[in-house]
Amino acid sequence: MAAVLTIHPDLRALLEPVLHDTGLDRLWDTAEPLPGGRGTARRTVLGGTRFFIKRETRGGLAGRILPPLYLSSDPFRREWAVMLFASRRGLAPRPAAQLLTRRRGLLAAYSLSEAVEAHSLASLLGGTAFREADLADAGRGMGRLHTAGIVHGDMNAGNLLLPVPRGEVVFVDFRHAFVEAGPPDAWLRRANLLRLARSIHKVRRTAAAPPLSRDCWEALAGGYAEAWGGEEAWLDSWTCAASRAYPLRSLLWTGRPS
Repeated sequence: MAAVLTIHPDLRALLEPVLHDTGLDRLWDTAEPLPGGRGTARRTVLGGTRFFIKRETRGGLAGRILPPLYLSSDPFRREWAVMLFASRRGLAPRPAAQLLTRRRGLLAAYSLSEAVEAHSLASLLGGTAFREADLADAGRGMGRLHTAGIVHGDMNAGNLLLPVPRGEVVFVDFRHAFVEAGPPDAWLRRANLLRLARSIHKVRRTAAAPPLSRDCWEALAGGYAEAWGGEEAWLDSWTCAASRAYPLRSLLWTGRPS
């Protein structure tokens, strides 16, 4: 496969001259690194507009062992489609461009999205500015995401952004996400929320912060129910599980049903 550059139609006039002359991969080399995370995102300004550049890499142990190269372009094409779908509903920053290019016979992937002034839920949880209302906002964001039929395959506190000034929550990193034809089944939504709960606990432990109170978890569940359109029986059991040290096996992401 030769290099494939995809540009959002609304941004083609701005980005096409720059990306064809410089290349998204070369822009990555000169862009400003963002603090935090795994060092996979940087920022730049093109035509007076701020963008984030992301280089696709693996997380965890695989990311330490394997280079940021892949066999298939399918996950990245799906991510572009899901981001378009989500951004039209105010649930994600607008995707601007994507480059898929061959390196040593494998695939390297870069993406460009419009920058959002926001704090991740992870940064708030680990700092002194955290408020119970942040979790209510996070719950509402999750409810809106699921109402749109989107299940986020890597739902962690770093991928949930609370814009500044306050606005609707947006999400990033949709590589493992998928869109259901209708509202996702309850077990999928509960698994997504449990994965977020695991991440919240991990952030608090890493920051040496005390566990969240039961009121905080109830605020998240209440925000979710508000955006979803009503209470559901399983939210009570989720709140109980989220507010205590529960077994890791209950949080493992099981993926899309076959």
